Amino acid sequence: MLPVAYIFFLVNFTFGVLVKTGVIPPGRFRRFHHVLYFAVMASLAVAIIVDGFLHSYLPVAPVLVFCLLLAMPLFRGGSRTHIVYAVVCLVVYTAIVVV
Repeated sequence: MLPVAYIFFLVNFTFGVLVKTGVIPPGRFRRFHHVLYFAVMASLAVAIIVDGFLHSYLPVAPVLVFCLLLAMPLFRGGSRTHIVYAVVCLVVYTAIVVV
């Protein structure tokens, strides 16, 4: 389940980069971005629950990523802090999925 949530995150991150660089106009992207963010959070929550039931323990690494991503709305979209925070989330999330 974690790879599914990761793919949603990568799609959302990629679209964010494309909007920021001007490849995609930002108007319609905002709603799609929010839908993708919800899909990331929902699939990550399901992954945590499923892993918890299958392995009888709380998977700490995905919970860490969930908490990191949960804080994302605290940073105004398009701002420098939002972008930097998204990159930090990408690095942590990738490290967890790869390892």
